[in-house]
Parts: sequence; structure tokens; C-alpha cells
Amino acid sequence: MRRRVLAGLMAAIALSGFAAAGCSKSSRTETRREETPAVSLPEFAYRTKLSILGYTFAATREGRLMAYIPCYCGCGQKRELYRNLKDCFLHADGTWSAHAANCEICLDEAKDVKKMLEDGVAPAEIRDRIDAKYGGRGTPTDTSPIPADFAV
Repeated sequence: MRRRVLAGLMAAIALSGFAAAGCSKSSRTETRREETPAVSLPEFAYRTKLSILGYTFAATREGRLMAYIPCYCGCGQKRELYRNLKDCFLHADGTWSAHAANCEICLDEAKDVKKMLEDGVAPAEIRDRIDAKYGGRGTPTDTSPIPADFAV
């Protein structure tokens, strides 16, 4: 029932030129329609604009690169579920993970990976830059190297 009400509200807002971009218990933000994700995200992904960006990116073809990017927030030290940055957004079985929604490092890394891809940086160079930038923040996940034949 709650989802139907929310869907109706979002449709009404979209007709006026805006769509609801974030609904958490403590805040609500709006974003332009072109920034609204094309995928259906879980409620926790709407926490901030940055979390919407991260979860939306994780669901794209280009977001597959995150499976070869280490996460430096320390999540890999806590649970074996986290082997790479993508695991912070999506579990191996394809279900959403709530972890990244509340993790600034995961969200910042995802934003950086997305931006570098948009700027034409090669995947191996992206990984090197992420390692250089986030290396001092925590123990990285034990992430597989990028395959030589990986293409975005």
C-alpha cells in the first residue's frame, strides 16, 4: 500500500517537472527528472543524491567495473560478503545491499569510478587511481584483478 501511494506521489511530482529523489525518515529531497534513476532502487538507496548515483551506477553495464575495484571502508574485514566495491551495492545473488547507502567511502569511490569512466580513463588506470586515493583510509577488500579482456 505504501509503495502505491509513493508511486502515485512520484508520478504527480514528475508531471510537474520534478521527481522525488530521496525519501528517508529524516529528509526528503527533490532532483530534476533527468537525474531520476531509470532502475527501480530499494528505499534505502534514496538516502542522498550520492547514494542514488552510486546505486544507479552499480546497476548499469558500466558499473560492472566496480567488481574489480577494491573497497577501502573496511567492510571486507567484517564479512566475507564484501570482496569488491560492487558488493557494497549489490550482493552476488543480485539483491541490493544496504551497506553502501550509509558508507561515505563506498559512495565516494563509486562516484569517482563513474566520473573517471565518463572521462575516458581506462579501467586499469581507474583501479590504480582508486588505490592511490583511498589506500590510506582502510584495509581494502581482497579484489580480483581486472581481466585483460575486460571491456566496459
